[in-house]
Amino acid sequence: MDRLIAGAGALFPKIPTVHFYPETQECPKCGSMPHVQKTCTKTVVTMDIGAFCAKETVLFCRHDQTIFASEQSRSLVPERGTFGFDVIVEVGMALFVRCRNNQEAMKELAAKNVFVSVRGISYLGRKFIVYLALAHRQSQSRLRDLMARRGGYMLHVDGTCEGDSPNLFCGLDGISELVLDAS
Repeated sequence: MDRLIAGAGALFPKIPTVHFYPETQECPKCGSMPHVQKTCTKTVVTMDIGAFCAKETVLFCRHDQTIFASEQSRSLVPERGTFGFDVIVEVGMALFVRCRNNQEAMKELAAKNVFVSVRGISYLGRKFIVYLALAHRQSQSRLRDLMARRGGYMLHVDGTCEGDSPNLFCGLDGISELVLDAS
């Protein structure tokens, strides 16, 4: 973690703090004003800023115990995660599209002021595959409808496998070049 913060010095003299608040001003169930439950602080790393301190205020309703967190914070970084979704995508693109190994992906990110260890690259690569597979499962019915309207598809299957790197298998429509499934 110290290395992440030290890397931020290249962009900012001091690691910046970004505040996140819930988007709601009143409880939608009862209309009362929520109260502060807690404030969480953690280091987050994104492609745009690099490392920064995310300070999130979490609210709750005293009447019905509803919890309100920042949707903006949740859209940047996975819950309990350090690296933003954009970093995960960048790692996935480096590993599976640009065919970089972990060391090369680490150097590419470092050149963009995002510092991740080789082991971290491997972990984020596996996370990328899981998120990609989940996104495809959630889109299956829409993809199926689209392919039916187009009269079918030409299936191309491809996979990656290099040493102990994460494996990605992909089903691709050869006509539209849409990824139909990945795991």
